[in-house]
Amino acid sequence: MGIRDGNRLPLTGPAPGPHELTVEADMAYSRTGEGMHRFTDPADGETYLYTQLFLDDARRVFAAFDQPDLKAHFDLTVTAPPHWTVLANGTTTHHGDGRWTAATTPLISPYLVAVAAGPWHTVRTDHRGLPFGIHCRRSLAPHLDADATELLSTTTALFDRYHEKFDEPYPFDSYDQAFVPEFNAGAMENPGLVTFRDSYVFRSAVTDAERCSRAVTIAHEMAHMWFGDLVTLTWWDDIWLNESFAEYMGYQTVAEATRWTHVWTDFAAGRKDWGYDADQRPTTHPLSRIHICSLKHKTVCWPQVRRTEYPMS
Repeated sequence: MGIRDGNRLPLTGPAPGPHELTVEADMAYSRTGEGMHRFTDPADGETYLYTQLFLDDARRVFAAFDQPDLKAHFDLTVTAPPHWTVLANGTTTHHGDGRWTAATTPLISPYLVAVAAGPWHTVRTDHRGLPFGIHCRRSLAPHLDADATELLSTTTALFDRYHEKFDEPYPFDSYDQAFVPEFNAGAMENPGLVTFRDSYVFRSAVTDAERCSRAVTIAHEMAHMWFGDLVTLTWWDDIWLNESFAEYMGYQTVAEATRWTHVWTDFAAGRKDWGYDADQRPTTHPLSRIHICSLKHKTVCWPQVRRTEYPMS
């Protein structure tokens, strides 16, 4: 193995054939929403951790051949304080003494691996035989509880409509939505564990337009479960299609499956001009042919990552 060069670890002289690579690493927490973000709530002193690995930040958390068309099965083990709950791409099991394991993922890209750990406040339900959950930090519990019925009913209605649209069933074993602090984006489509900025947990009276916008975000991220997570772009220069399709499906499905049947008006007023603006710039270009790979048919090899530790300081 070569000497670490910046954020890269060259592999020198491997012979042909299968190999197993073991990497042990101590990694730093983030306060910028990249990699493994760590937040301490000033309201009660509780600490929360969550990953944000899009676009190329998987390397901040674990060693990986980090590109979207190289997929792998991931097995995660997390040791956390005893009163914490650990969420991941699949269902998690607590074995006592703060040790948790997550169900092995289907084949997914490295940037889609997700963990969220902390003393979450959780509201759960079951739908179509799968566990659904919404989660937030404890200090926001009363606000999440006030909106739980709307959030869960919107989520399950959208879920049902997507099953009417797509021949392929939902490909993961659970559907959790975590509203996380200091998130540096609107939301992220991690398979089975979608993360949202926690301003979507409304703390006061809001307009119906804001509730509609939240529903569109939920629908957008859910569309990615199929287009983006199950079927994935080969490289990042095709991210425009990944996001554009999810945006289109989000508005369409909210109009079809929820009370916000007027949502295309919101699209015309708030989104369409983005496209007009971009198309007038010198950087505009024709659409290109898209090459995509599917979880169902793509098999890849992957190094075995034994352990990655994060100091609690």
